[in-house]
Amino acid sequence: MSMVVIACSISQADESPTRIITTGWNAPTAQQFQRDWGLFQEQSFAGAVIHARADQAPPDPLKSAHSKDMWGEVSFSETEASLAAMSDGKASGSYLLLSANPGDADWLDDEAWGRIVARWRQAARLAKHGKLRGIAFDPEPYHSPLAQFDADVEPHASARSIQTLQEAARRRGREVMQAVVEEFPEIELFSYFWMSYFVRDHRYRGPSPIDLGGKRRADFDWCLAGHRYGLLPAFLTGLLEAAPATTRFVDGCEYAYWLTEAAQFNRLASDVRERGRMVVDEAVREKYDRQMSVAMPAFVDIMVPELIPQWTLNPNVPDRLGLFQKQLSFAVQASDGLVWLYSERGRWWPEPRETQLWHNKDVYPHWDELFPGCLDVIRQAQSMGKVVPPSSIASEATLSGRPANEDAMECVAEITAEDGEWQTDVSSRGRVEVSPPRQRNAIGNTTENVTKNVTAKDVEIRGAKEATAALVYAVVSGQRLRVAVQARQSGRGLCKLVVRYRDSSGEFLTQRGVESYAYPESQLPIQWRSIVVDVVVPEGARSLVATLQVSRQHLLEDRIEFRELTCSRLAPEGSSLE
Repeated sequence: MSMVVIACSISQADESPTRIITTGWNAPTAQQFQRDWGLFQEQSFAGAVIHARADQAPPDPLKSAHSKDMWGEVSFSETEASLAAMSDGKASGSYLLLSANPGDADWLDDEAWGRIVARWRQAARLAKHGKLRGIAFDPEPYHSPLAQFDADVEPHASARSIQTLQEAARRRGREVMQAVVEEFPEIELFSYFWMSYFVRDHRYRGPSPIDLGGKRRADFDWCLAGHRYGLLPAFLTGLLEAAPATTRFVDGCEYAYWLTEAAQFNRLASDVRERGRMVVDEAVREKYDRQMSVAMPAFVDIMVPELIPQWTLNPNVPDRLGLFQKQLSFAVQASDGLVWLYSERGRWWPEPRETQLWHNKDVYPHWDELFPGCLDVIRQAQSMGKVVPPSSIASEATLSGRPANEDAMECVAEITAEDGEWQTDVSSRGRVEVSPPRQRNAIGNTTENVTKNVTAKDVEIRGAKEATAALVYAVVSGQRLRVAVQARQSGRGLCKLVVRYRDSSGEFLTQRGVESYAYPESQLPIQWRSIVVDVVVPEGARSLVATLQVSRQHLLEDRIEFRELTCSRLAPEGSSLE
């Protein structure tokens, strides 16, 4: 990772300069930080996320802090010497990096967690010794299929309930914080995300456990069991329980990489404060309110189309510096204290030479070469005051991509599937059973007398790590459509409805934002639950693929059923179809 962090005052009218720090693939070791601080500071940066290079292999053990294995002797004498040599205040805006990898520790393994807690303690001691601001915590898994906070890949996932794992994660959070604050009670724990991936549904992370009214969903535990980071809320609850009033937390809101409007940034910040507090346990919500603040990012690489073409943000915008400036300004306005710029293929520091993390580590060009003018944009952001009230937030329609007047829409005609045959796919295990799709007339009634049979099912998926069943519909660009299905389940598993499009040659449209998805409504999973996706067919689409997706099942007794998949045309209230 490589980031720049921009901090601004919470006050809406404060003209204090922003604080900018860097981190990432080319983040400095403590040795480089000490050596090159003067040159680095000339670029208006005020700090960095720092690697703690060990005296022996592996060079960066804190990136594997969540390992179940016992380490051999690990010392940081050179890192400690470099930190000690820094004058007071030099590192006061910087963080020491610690990662939740490889993430192979059993939550109920006391010996393994004793080692993890000791590594957190060591990181806190180093940060305190170097007069750093705190620890930068990276929860993201990089050693697939391992993932510390995903209940589905926990070593005994099929035999343990989500509640058992939540209790264990909460206890481990308390143990970590107790060790950390013994070393550094004034520490700040900045994470690229705490609760920000839980405040809204996310196609790849999982469903939000909070409903649109800001309350916990009826299927709260089902949502967390299906979430990529479903045990992180319990871990954070434990951290908060043991945290003194002097400890601070920062949610980095990583998802904001892809936001482009001020209202979207402000909505996400508001969500983290108001909806994020509902994800942690009620016992620590007041602490969450007092001690959690919001940061905002921008991803530098996606501003430069040549670097990661498939991820380029708004590729049709020619003024890339202007886009960067807008995103930075929106992030500054929405944040409470940090705005970080994530980057991978560029560096902000001089070449590391002998101070690099390991010998022959890749060294990328400087960002001012890759993206000329970016430092001027950052300097402007550095002097920016907070002037936009955070109450300027996006509508639900803006965030979801659904038609703005969807509440006023009604189904007026149903579209028949093109070939009437289910297309199914199963990964390494599981079983998919399908029934022929029932044909309907123009007003949406089935031609068979089956709608009164409330137990009728069209698709059943059992024991699948990943499985899908899909129907294809002919569509026209610009059509407003509603795709809907009902689902119920027994046992484990996550289900969702995904809408994708093919062009005239049969290839899927791949531009960012063209796909839509939805999870079931808030009800107990054993009940029939509706899943609804409202869309506007994009330019170039000739067919719509409605896909029922199931994952995270372990046994054949884990079963999800679907019925009544429909694709209907919509029209605003009072209008007629052309």
